[in-house]
Amino acid sequence: MYNSFNLRIGQYLKNARKNHGLTQEDLGKMIGKSKAWYVDIERGKNNLYFSDAKSLCDALDIDINELAKYACGNDLHTKNRLL
Repeated sequence: MYNSFNLRIGQYLKNARKNHGLTQEDLGKMIGKSKAWYVDIERGKNNLYFSDAKSLCDALDIDINELAKYACGNDLHTKNRLL
């Protein structure tokens, strides 16, 4: 299912991955996942479990709080659900 939350997470991770000069396959392997799994995350097709989000953030040297803030955007309903 595509939703704006998942799409924003995917966009943020894609930008971070490209800034690190990594391919989708590289990043998937770094956290023990397949390229196909990671591609679906970037496309916003799948929900991202916290443990996987943490692994991706660690691999990309980004703060998981920044990922969450970006993903929430201006959606107050989503922000309230996360708090």
